[in-house]
Amino acid sequence: MKSNFYVFIISLILLSILSCSQESKPEFFTFQFDKPATLIVKPINNGKNDSISGWYAPFLSPDYMNNYKTIEKVSKNENGEYVLNYYISSPSEVFLSVNNISRLPIFLIPGDSLFVSIDLSDSSDLLENIRFDGKSSSINNYKIYRRALLKESFWDKCSNLVRAKLPIMKLQHAIDSITIEEMDFFDSYNLKENLPAWYINYQRSEIIYGAAFHKAYNINSWKWDNIGKSITANGYIFVDNIVINNDDALISSKYYYFLWQYFERFLSDTIFKMEISERKQIIAPRLLEISDSLLSGEVKDVFNTFIISKFVIETGMYQTAKENIIKQKFEKKDLKYVDYLEKFLNDKLTLKAGAKAPYFYLMNNKKDFVALSDFKGSVLLLNFWFPGCKGCLMEIPYEAKLVKKFESKNFNLVNICFFSSEDNWLKAIKKIDMKGVNLFANDNWEKKLINTYKISSYPHYTLIDKEGNIYSNYPKRPSDGVSEKILDLLAK
Repeated sequence: MKSNFYVFIISLILLSILSCSQESKPEFFTFQFDKPATLIVKPINNGKNDSISGWYAPFLSPDYMNNYKTIEKVSKNENGEYVLNYYISSPSEVFLSVNNISRLPIFLIPGDSLFVSIDLSDSSDLLENIRFDGKSSSINNYKIYRRALLKESFWDKCSNLVRAKLPIMKLQHAIDSITIEEMDFFDSYNLKENLPAWYINYQRSEIIYGAAFHKAYNINSWKWDNIGKSITANGYIFVDNIVINNDDALISSKYYYFLWQYFERFLSDTIFKMEISERKQIIAPRLLEISDSLLSGEVKDVFNTFIISKFVIETGMYQTAKENIIKQKFEKKDLKYVDYLEKFLNDKLTLKAGAKAPYFYLMNNKKDFVALSDFKGSVLLLNFWFPGCKGCLMEIPYEAKLVKKFESKNFNLVNICFFSSEDNWLKAIKKIDMKGVNLFANDNWEKKLINTYKISSYPHYTLIDKEGNIYSNYPKRPSDGVSEKILDLLAK
């Protein structure tokens, strides 16, 4: 009975989304490339040591490449203002950090500027001392109001439930419950403040598809741990109330994350039994086939761009990427997404096998400076990582085995840390007992190395031969069999 109640309520919410979609959409209700969003921060009553920085997690991988890194520290301009450019390609939530103690949610639109004034006389109460001016000011007033009252984001609430390892249907009921609470809070605020119609539709899509993503992700995680077992018959019932091909969710990143996880429903169990290297060659092309059968229009363009950039180009499947780009050129009239992918692929391919590895000169954990040329005559595996990166931490035991296996050979694992203070880096490598050569990249070196090594995800590995030339800028990971290639290079 309880389950039917939730299904009824969620259905009503979805109907309200569809009714909102009948209104005209603004011109920026699409993906726009090469139009950064600008945040201009004017501090009031600030001290000499106040600092402002911006952070965001881009939806499309090329956005990350364009911005070089997710953390951007800035200095004041001639007017005493901080100017931050976020290379987002659709209206998105980003974050603003003040004095390294607050991460304020900010909503920005590509090609637009948002002006923010903050009274810094009391950093402990910034939510009360922030004011907005610009096209999205009413939206940002909501973001700050929600943060002040609810603290935790809806996405984090769902993630915490998934981490609790609840049974599938119990988890889905729990997510339905907080979905209704979140939607009630949003609708109550809107009744008082009257937010833009397009944003109402956008935010409801973010909530609905954010919830659906976590449900689908939980099912997929269960399947990976229980290969061959059948999922409960009611496991996918929530999808009956979800619009799969939804033009009105075009700019919602949560929508595409949901599609990615939902489409994995149609993958054969045999794929999940394969080794990682085999699996990644199959999953992305299969997801694109499913996209062809279930999606259409611009939604399909965006989803395919997401999959090709993140799971084809980023994983080094360059020939597969080329074939898909050629295929899309023949099929499409609007080539902006194809051009976007082609630019990303070409950027990746500028660091080809045989090219001289880009130079670096970085401090190690003994405060000595180390250059790339110091390793000439050795095979190198560069590991670009940062503390808090889950994928990076998962590779550490395999990296340790790699160092031990080749300890008497001309081989070095060189760990280059980004996005950290020197103090936190030193604490992290000691805590996790990180093997190999440990180097620290400051802000300037971060930007340079991310650009020259074409880094867009972490951990990022680069395999270099004895002469200092690139062997592969996307080799297999330590957990995936890179040792075979190292042996080949050592034998030469």
